[in-house]
Amino acid sequence: MKVNVIEYFIQLFGIHCPPELTGQNWFYSDAILSYLAYVYNGTLGSYPQFCELWYSDFNERLKNNQIAVLNQYKFFFNFPTHPNLFTFVKEKFTIFIPTRGEGYTFELFVNVAMPLYERFLNDNIYEFIICCPEKNKETVKSKLSKFKFPFVYFVDENFCEHENPWIKQQIIKLEICYYIKTKHYLILDDDMYLTKELSFSDFFDKHGNIFYSFESWSDNGPNFANNTQWVMDSCERLNYPLSELKNSKHLMGVTPQLFITKVVHQLLHVLGKNWKNEFKGSEYSLYWIFLLQTLRTHYYTPCNTFFAMDHEYQVLRHSLQKEQVKNIINNAFTNKVYYFLVIQSWIKYDFIHELI
Repeated sequence: MKVNVIEYFIQLFGIHCPPELTGQNWFYSDAILSYLAYVYNGTLGSYPQFCELWYSDFNERLKNNQIAVLNQYKFFFNFPTHPNLFTFVKEKFTIFIPTRGEGYTFELFVNVAMPLYERFLNDNIYEFIICCPEKNKETVKSKLSKFKFPFVYFVDENFCEHENPWIKQQIIKLEICYYIKTKHYLILDDDMYLTKELSFSDFFDKHGNIFYSFESWSDNGPNFANNTQWVMDSCERLNYPLSELKNSKHLMGVTPQLFITKVVHQLLHVLGKNWKNEFKGSEYSLYWIFLLQTLRTHYYTPCNTFFAMDHEYQVLRHSLQKEQVKNIINNAFTNKVYYFLVIQSWIKYDFIHELI
């Protein structure tokens, strides 16, 4: 009688090491991988046909049928996309917006921002992803159900339990890449308002490079901001020389930004397993420093048509009075200099929804 020895031992392992005992599916066990490698040629490290998804020669070896045992980190098991195994959609893009799903800013998002997205966005959206706390998910879904977008909902707790809401959002903006099915995804905040028609093609120059909002380096005086500290922290986290950034005129600015999904995958791999516990910087500063480090900033073209720290067209300062806010909002929607108007969440005037 012929017996498939490998299959027999895998089944035997599954019987004696069930998920309720080991805490994992036996099929994914490192013990199984070690056994398969041992049967053929010793250890995982010495077996020439063993491969991890992150190996640089993965695609070439797969094409040439040189992989017998392929491993994937347990961390990725529930994620539907992986840059080496998934063909990303190129003709459309994904929008990602994190929200707390409650409060004044969320009400403006539902009643003001979303109608503007419905009015000004074309049909190049593959998915419109919303992420909020678990407790508010059903409320968010209910209030957004009247809009005809391809919504997909996630909850914060699936990604991060960080006690700081701002840090939690930065982490999720990066880690959402594991669920993105398009080559690019646009990161927005729920306090942003679209002022004019926007299509996917508007994000690219004639050479196919991505337009991005930029800022200049500043480390002293009245222009010093959190943004500078975020860049400094990102350089430290990625071990990139800060001296390379002094006097830079075109650092990546704040949201909105169009990210390349595969690059974010690579960034998270470089940051390592504990990056969320040791978070420093911001999502865009980490992303930009990583592009600098890997010599890929040429994927982007600086262009402040989407957003800029322009106090004539953005509601950003704590000290603004009602008439100043009204003037800024009128400027933004009358002159349409930028695609997006930001009204910081600490600005709470009941007339805002009447002006937009």
